[in-house]
Amino acid sequence: MVPLFLSCEPFFSKNKVENRYNLTLDESRVINILRTSMIIFVIYAHSLNLLGIVNAHEPRVLRIIHKVIFAILQRGGGVAGLVLFYSISAILLFRKPFTFISNGKKKFFSLVVPYFLWNSFWIAVIYLMQLNAKFRAASLSGIAGLHGRPIDHWGLWNWVNAYIGLGGKWMPFLYPFWFVKDLIVLNLLAVIIKFVVDRFPVPSIIGLVLIVVFRPELYIVRCYSLVAFVIGYLIVKYRVPLSSVKKIACPILVFALFVGYVLTFVHGTYLLGSLVASIAMYMVLLRLAFFAVGRKKICNWFMSLSRFSFLAFAFHEYTISLIAYCIGCFIPLSYAVRFLEFLLLPVVVILMCAGLSVLLSKTNVMKILTGGR
Repeated sequence: MVPLFLSCEPFFSKNKVENRYNLTLDESRVINILRTSMIIFVIYAHSLNLLGIVNAHEPRVLRIIHKVIFAILQRGGGVAGLVLFYSISAILLFRKPFTFISNGKKKFFSLVVPYFLWNSFWIAVIYLMQLNAKFRAASLSGIAGLHGRPIDHWGLWNWVNAYIGLGGKWMPFLYPFWFVKDLIVLNLLAVIIKFVVDRFPVPSIIGLVLIVVFRPELYIVRCYSLVAFVIGYLIVKYRVPLSSVKKIACPILVFALFVGYVLTFVHGTYLLGSLVASIAMYMVLLRLAFFAVGRKKICNWFMSLSRFSFLAFAFHEYTISLIAYCIGCFIPLSYAVRFLEFLLLPVVVILMCAGLSVLLSKTNVMKILTGGR
């Protein structure tokens, strides 16, 4: 007899994974707001390289703002955003019945197709730009966020790595799409994840804690991606309503967030501080999303942004790098200029994507590029 954990039954069984987790209208809006705001958060986090290093001779106010921005986007905030992304994806998957086959078909069009299309698009764009000798040198030195061989010198391994993201930092050519790649893998493993957590709930939770503490290399998926995805399933499994976060007093969350950030600057407590700050930031972002839902104008603004947020996610990295590179060719890059680039270039990209979404809204192109979002 083949042990159940070695059989293919969880993958090809026609029995649906049954989970009923109801979302209120407000909670559905909160999820939309969080997904949109986290993409904006990610765009600014990926734009941190524009700031570079602040020099000691710069005004003290700029140096303080610089440290605050890095603290928010890198220490705790980035991990909290990651946890929100994957836990929300898991909640939306596990809240309704599905099979491995039905989920695979759906995710092929919503994740796999956009993943390969956008990587192919940016490979083509950078290839054409590398035909220019000056940009070719700049791209290879990392100015445009690229490293390694010119595309016209790629071998088979380079092409495979550009799409699959094997080796190194396990990132595809369009490196922000490592998030999409991990999400594809997690959806493939979703049935197995549910089986393991249902059969061994306590050991599974202990395993999650150990993964967070030791951060092992899992090779096929990042450890934090897996942990966040399982957290999303645990929310569904134990019927924890998202609105329960409103029961936690704001002063407690703010205090926990402050303590977490302070610990990240103390030698020997960085990991503990990041964990505390991430959990507190997760709760704070949920509270802010519920606050936004209660404000009609703010809520409608986020709903409008959500229509093209994935487009902005796919466009932002190389577009911002290329615009910044062009600016640097004509304007001396003082810290003030770099700070303005950091503040304004993400806004420019978002506005560009808004215009593009309007142009493509009545065609099937938009649905294909965004996976039907």
